[in-house]
Amino acid sequence: SPDGFEVCRRLKADPTTGPIPILLVTALSNREDRLEGIRAGANDFITKPINVTDTSLRVRNALRLKRVYDLSRRQYAELQELEKMRDSMVHMLVHDLKSPLTAIIGFQRLLEFDPKLEERHKGFVTKTLTNSYRLLEMISAVLDLNKIEQADFELTVEETTTEAVVAAALESSRPLTGSQSQLIVSGADQQPWSCDPEMIRRVLVNLLDNAAKYAPKEGGRVELELVRTPEAIHFAIRDNGPGISLDDQQKLFQKFVQAGKRHRYSTGLGLAFCRMAVEAHGGQLGVRSEPPNGTEFWFRLPLEGFPKGKTSPTKN
Repeated sequence: SPDGFEVCRRLKADPTTGPIPILLVTALSNREDRLEGIRAGANDFITKPINVTDTSLRVRNALRLKRVYDLSRRQYAELQELEKMRDSMVHMLVHDLKSPLTAIIGFQRLLEFDPKLEERHKGFVTKTLTNSYRLLEMISAVLDLNKIEQADFELTVEETTTEAVVAAALESSRPLTGSQSQLIVSGADQQPWSCDPEMIRRVLVNLLDNAAKYAPKEGGRVELELVRTPEAIHFAIRDNGPGISLDDQQKLFQKFVQAGKRHRYSTGLGLAFCRMAVEAHGGQLGVRSEPPNGTEFWFRLPLEGFPKGKTSPTKN
């Protein structure tokens, strides 16, 4: 028959009984036996002969810890429910914003090319158009994040080339990034490549936008480098801005989080979308930065073997 240590291990291994505090009462008293009891999951170790006062205090402490544990679990469950409500509300709001914003962009583009518009007024239209495009990217990110997290998302895999995806990303990012930074692109090619081109285009647009926003106004430089290996395609987007602290780097890819004073790198959603879109392809995304020497966002996409059906990447 199992001894007390084994019974303790079995109780702790069962999700139903695992949270229940266990006090081992035994005649064993050497250090190794006490360590064995702790390793088995016991909350406390009472040696015979039993002292009633001492045992009562230990039981009271164990019950107090159990109440704290139960309270923490309830609060965590409530927090998760509140987060679901928040995400649902945000999703509902941005869904309703997308159609009118698309119409606004259409009218702004008509104004932009109106020959009767004065030059200084064209500048105003261009600025509002830039911010409208940025808002549209944010809205699309929220909608897709919700789909991915609800596992209601499927990659639209097509055969394309890195040259085509990069060209589409540069065309889309031009209204966002403007022309204040020098842009250097290298490594894109015409070799066949299977991915969801729209998803990867938007990842590149987000990262190029971040890099351009933080590059200095004078002498700003943004680099987009691609390297193909037999197993994967590696993307790197670099800027010569002030860089990001190590503490802030840990927060960049979380939803609704703006990392300290470096918030211009993230709207709180764009980088979270990038992470999930890359993970949906079976890839990895990260950041390297040593202030004040600029920042590099990188991601790696496998050439084969990424999920092609519905997927639910890692949540934060």
